[in-house]
Amino acid sequence: MDQETQRPLEQQEITTYWDYFTNLKKFETHLLDPVQTGKTLYTIIQQLESRGNPSFFYFALNGDSNPSLISDDETKSIMDTDENERQKPGYKLYAIRYYIMYSMVILNWDLTKFSDCLQLSSQYLFMSELLKKVIRPCEDWTNMNISDLSDESFLFLSIYHMWNIKKVIKNSVIYDRVQRPIQILSQSGDQQSLPQITSLQIYEVVSTSVDVSIRFLQQALSCARDLQYSVIRKLPDGSDLFSEYDLAIYKALNKIIPTNQLKRQICYELGTIFFFRQQYQEALESFQTVKTLGDEITTTPIIFGFVDNKSLNGYLEASLAILSHSKVNRKSGINVEVVYPSSDNYFESTSDIAIVNALSSAAKKHITGFRDYQNLDEGQLKYELLTSFKPDHICCVVKRLREINPYIQYSSVCTKLLPANFNLNILREIVHDANIHDLVYILLSKAAHCLQLKNFEQAKLLVSCCMDQVLNTTFDKRSQVQLLRIVNQHVLAVEVLHYEAEQDSINRSRNLLYQLRDQVISIMSPVPNSPNLLPNAFVVESCSAFLLNCKLWDVFEDWSLYSIDCPQKRMLELSGKLAKVCLSVNKSSTSDVNQIMQLWNTVLGIFEVVVYHKDVVISNVHPGSCMERTEFISFCTKIRDPIVLTILLSCLVELLNNLKQSIKDISENEQIFCRYLPVWEGCINRNLVYVGSRDTLLLTTMELLRHALSIYPTNTSWLRTQGDLNYIIRKYPASLRNYIEAGAMSSSCFLSDVPADIWDDSVYRRMISCCSALYCHTQAAVLCQFLTPVDFNMAIRAVQQHNSEDAMETYYHCIWETTILEAIIHLHSMRGEYDKQQIATSCLNQPELNSYNSTDILRHAMKSRKRRFLVAMAHQYLQ
Repeated sequence: MDQETQRPLEQQEITTYWDYFTNLKKFETHLLDPVQTGKTLYTIIQQLESRGNPSFFYFALNGDSNPSLISDDETKSIMDTDENERQKPGYKLYAIRYYIMYSMVILNWDLTKFSDCLQLSSQYLFMSELLKKVIRPCEDWTNMNISDLSDESFLFLSIYHMWNIKKVIKNSVIYDRVQRPIQILSQSGDQQSLPQITSLQIYEVVSTSVDVSIRFLQQALSCARDLQYSVIRKLPDGSDLFSEYDLAIYKALNKIIPTNQLKRQICYELGTIFFFRQQYQEALESFQTVKTLGDEITTTPIIFGFVDNKSLNGYLEASLAILSHSKVNRKSGINVEVVYPSSDNYFESTSDIAIVNALSSAAKKHITGFRDYQNLDEGQLKYELLTSFKPDHICCVVKRLREINPYIQYSSVCTKLLPANFNLNILREIVHDANIHDLVYILLSKAAHCLQLKNFEQAKLLVSCCMDQVLNTTFDKRSQVQLLRIVNQHVLAVEVLHYEAEQDSINRSRNLLYQLRDQVISIMSPVPNSPNLLPNAFVVESCSAFLLNCKLWDVFEDWSLYSIDCPQKRMLELSGKLAKVCLSVNKSSTSDVNQIMQLWNTVLGIFEVVVYHKDVVISNVHPGSCMERTEFISFCTKIRDPIVLTILLSCLVELLNNLKQSIKDISENEQIFCRYLPVWEGCINRNLVYVGSRDTLLLTTMELLRHALSIYPTNTSWLRTQGDLNYIIRKYPASLRNYIEAGAMSSSCFLSDVPADIWDDSVYRRMISCCSALYCHTQAAVLCQFLTPVDFNMAIRAVQQHNSEDAMETYYHCIWETTILEAIIHLHSMRGEYDKQQIATSCLNQPELNSYNSTDILRHAMKSRKRRFLVAMAHQYLQ
């Protein structure tokens, strides 16, 4: 009993960010304890992830270049953090901001220990915060004058670039599991994943900037100096909260990093990246510098970085041996002493697994003498297995690896090639032969990777080879039948994806289409005696999207679903409901409300929308019963049919127009236009309140819209919808550009009138707001003429603004309402701007604007000025 009562007390003895901040002794003790280090840093990470302003972890990501990520400006607009940023930071923000410095200083800036303790997403969060402290948001951090940097900026940028190199090397040889997404708080206080930044995306960011990192560190070597940094420059007003011991620790943390220790760590990181890039001469020079500097500081305490001597010796010996056998050295006459490892188990004792793989790659290409080492041979074969896409070669490599070590599952080598929804764990239950299991897994993984690269011919060769391997292997008959079914599913996935991708270049005969349809029905149907033998989620997604894109919507009507709850079942349910709505909308003007309601309720579940009636919950979400948002987004990006895409968009937009942040939210949402919105009118009950995360739904809608416009960039309805979305998140330039593009597309560059369903009064008013926000007040005044009726008061208020930045007099010839011109003439007369007054007067005196003219003449004057103005706007905003 005593033990049981003590356990809760032990768990509650905790350690919040403020406990650490006011008790530096505990903080230092926990960080130096190998058992507590990860827990301590994780506590800090939780605080960083829950901050009100999430924009800092998007700092190094470019939202425009990667459609699955949102830009910093977009996030800042959605989260509306301007008010938060203007608030005076309190103790919590102050403590969190300097936790990074505490941690790294106590760990002696050891990036290896730092990486071992934290997940990749948390490491990236730390490094982004370091960059935020050094670089302003609009500053070009890829090309900086290092000599002008302060000591703190020099240190932080060096740390970031060294970490960047470590991650690039690790990604090339080590296969991390998918990390959890970075969590942030939405405006309502609910924790959301907006957007989900995975390990793959982080590795993509660091790999694209590795050349920048190398260039920076090379320049840093020539400008290296003693770096003095202050962990904390000034204690907050409540400094009496800290004990004398804590104050002594604060002062002791303000240290000076010696030049030789800084150069030693930089040279080591540069040497590793040179070695992996097979620049062995540069690598050798760097490692020799590290060795020399290490000998010089043997009596000096290390306060910066950590170099593992075993790894350093391994790199040195490998570089020397490689260069001694290279033709470059023989031609240049360089005399390099060949040093081989002293024992067979030397590399097994090396702490860094990256060394083994790197030496293996170098050994096979350059050194025949290293082939005797089994671990090097195995590492090189793994490397070949990862990079090869030739079916016969893959089979030979797997066979050779099995001969070296028959107890390892080599299928794990290719896990990083798999899409997120590609799961082949069912193979373990079916196939007990390790060799055929590895072969099938690797070949299907390679095929899936080829599909991502749109290399369909190579994917067909891989799945065909996989089929041959299964047929030519003797094992249990039942297992063979099940395995053949799995392989056939992936063969079909390759066929349907190839059919969709090449639809414009190949002969899309109806016979081929119906043949693929019949195969999909056969493969996707559940197996009566094996309810757990389901198609892979990747296959289900590909085949469902194929049926929807080819308008084979009636196939879903009699489809029998799987008996167990799984992603595949949820995918088919969504596809079936979507197909029924498309059939209903396409066949008649009156839609089936029951079918539409089913799809509506499914979408409510995906976005965890809670429905209230008079403060009482009448519809709630049951976890696990609905499709995950990531699954939904992945599925939507496979859709290409414009009708299906518009149905999906209209559903999300209708929900967005009616969603509330909380039950007490009485504000009116700014309405967004989308075609087919009337379809959902029967689903909306005005007596109900739909509560959910509007930020999550908004980002998903924008993601789907980007995908739709990437396929059909001239769809004017979607362009208007995108303009509305950009308007409500206050991205006025983008919104105005979308509206003008939609108008130009729908009117043949304004040769005819813009259709009323593209530009109506609501669009004109939003365009006026956009121009005013951009200080283009004269353009706003001209647009006031487009309203019905003309808003003279708004137009006159616009021209009276003093901060106009649109060369106002150049637009006077686009005004046809004489009342506005007369007001402009009077305004310039009052201001003494006689040159501008003369221009406005000449525009007013044009004969076609005479009020006694016929209606046809006045209409022609209006149309010509309208087109002149809109063409000028298109030239300004669309080029």
